[in-house]
Amino acid sequence: MRDWLSHRVVSSPDHTALIRAEDGEAWTYTDLDRLVDETAGRLVAHGIEADDRLGVLTPPYVGTVGLVHAAMRIGATFVPLGQELTERELGERVERADLDAVVCAEPTEDAALGAVEECDGRSVPVLSVDDPAAEGVTAVHGLDPESIDPPDWDDSDYLCILFTSGTTGNPKPVPLTAGNVYSSAVASAFRLGVDQGDRWLVSLSLHHMGGLAPVYRSALYGTTLVLREGFNPGGTADDIDTYDVTGISLVPTMLKRMLDRRGTLSDTLRVVLLGGAPASDELLEHCRDYSIPVYPTYGMTEAASQIATGTPRQTSDRLGTVGRSLFGTDVTIVDEDGSPVEDGEAGEIVIDGPTVTPGYIPGPQEQSEPPCADADDGDEESDGGAGGESDDGDEESD
Repeated sequence: MRDWLSHRVVSSPDHTALIRAEDGEAWTYTDLDRLVDETAGRLVAHGIEADDRLGVLTPPYVGTVGLVHAAMRIGATFVPLGQELTERELGERVERADLDAVVCAEPTEDAALGAVEECDGRSVPVLSVDDPAAEGVTAVHGLDPESIDPPDWDDSDYLCILFTSGTTGNPKPVPLTAGNVYSSAVASAFRLGVDQGDRWLVSLSLHHMGGLAPVYRSALYGTTLVLREGFNPGGTADDIDTYDVTGISLVPTMLKRMLDRRGTLSDTLRVVLLGGAPASDELLEHCRDYSIPVYPTYGMTEAASQIATGTPRQTSDRLGTVGRSLFGTDVTIVDEDGSPVEDGEAGEIVIDGPTVTPGYIPGPQEQSEPPCADADDGDEESDGGAGGESDDGDEESD
């Protein structure tokens, strides 16, 4: 299969693909495809090719969405980098992911240059989507686009590489294959549903899977992505009203700030995917009282985002649940010996299924170690977290 956008533009050429929240400018799938084709051609002119790893350190611009799809069109692996990181932290990620180039923008140019300077023994080119202000940075638009022969993607090809949060150690690079991300999109659609008129507001950073997943999924589903460059409680709530947004991903603190500001949210919403941390009973009760369609979810980078997701009805019946595992994903709670526990008992959570990464990319001192110590042929992952299963099969995560 070619890149997903090239298939979508044939099916839905005139459907709105993307709306920029700041000014309401919209792009159809035909418009987005042209942008992606031009971007991909310019990257190829700069030497980016299939199997390269493309680091991207840009704000959530429309052009950043273009880079996501352009990398896939070339056959390169997309590696988003967080703007909040220090130059040293960025340099470590450039090294660990073995990047072939870093794309930046005017606000992130200095950080990108500092990051590649942290790399020992090799030169990593820095390209900018804006006009460069410093030596050592090359404008992406400085070369004319070259023609591209888009490759076919296999399920096992690395689509993107993201980093773990590092809360239990150094951040690890997590490769997600085309098959991982595709399977996650299908399973999520089975749980949340998809409507052609859906509009998903991206409120999370694109270097987290919760922010990146909607970019891929909107092209697969043929729905509309609404993009804002940064989160603020009032502005995000206003965007939902202004653009008839039907879906949004949030962490509990973000949702609480929006409700503290507005009290409730627009009734155009049919999905508020709530994850990243447990939500308080008070927050969930507020959502229930105001008919806000909250879908609490448990996920992890290593499983391409969602693992289990609860419906508003399940949440109303049992506060704290994250529902049942998604289609194709097996969740097992095991004891210290690795044996499944009885219903209602706590233990370690083990995930198995087609969304699970084939394994961490090993570091220099880890070459002799399996990429993922808890993997079984690359399909099983232990998150090291505690959890439990209720008597009727719903997951409850601590």
